Amino acid sequence: MRQRVNIAQVTLGGRVVEAVGEFFDLYPCPDKALRGFLLYCRPVWKLLESKPLSSGDCVAFKGSEASFVIQLHSPAHIEGMTIEHIPYWDSPSGEITSAPKDFTMSAISSEGVEFFLDTFTYTIPGKTSQMFKLKVPTQQLFTKVKINFITNHGHPHYTCVYRIKIHGMFVVLN
Repeated sequence: MRQRVNIAQVTLGGRVVEAVGEFFDLYPCPDKALRGFLLYCRPVWKLLESKPLSSGDCVAFKGSEASFVIQLHSPAHIEGMTIEHIPYWDSPSGEITSAPKDFTMSAISSEGVEFFLDTFTYTIPGKTSQMFKLKVPTQQLFTKVKINFITNHGHPHYTCVYRIKIHGMFVVLN
């Protein structure tokens, strides 16, 4: 079985081209002090970086709803995605209710038509890095993927997403 490749990582040309939601995007987040700890927030494009996770170094948005459109470097067949969040023992509060819970994945054609792919749930307790495979990889090639976060695990004020990976296979067009 071949290893799943993150086709959205920054080093492969992936980038967030649209973010809808109310984001905390300043260093540090002025209103995100938690039990004496000052939390830092990341600009949305940092979702695609592949550096180690660090508590509070997330893309944070108010409430539980936000969406991200990710531009891939080249057309690809989409196979699934991974969401990463810190474990509860790395959290200053000892809990991770700010982790995303329910979300959808869509692909956007070069004509701008959005195709719903699936709905997934990031589970707690569970692995900090959770992969979500499509039942069948897309037959059509796509250069954009949309992730729509719907709920979190109960935090009343914000949701933190540490990393998004998109899995698939690039196709070389001649």
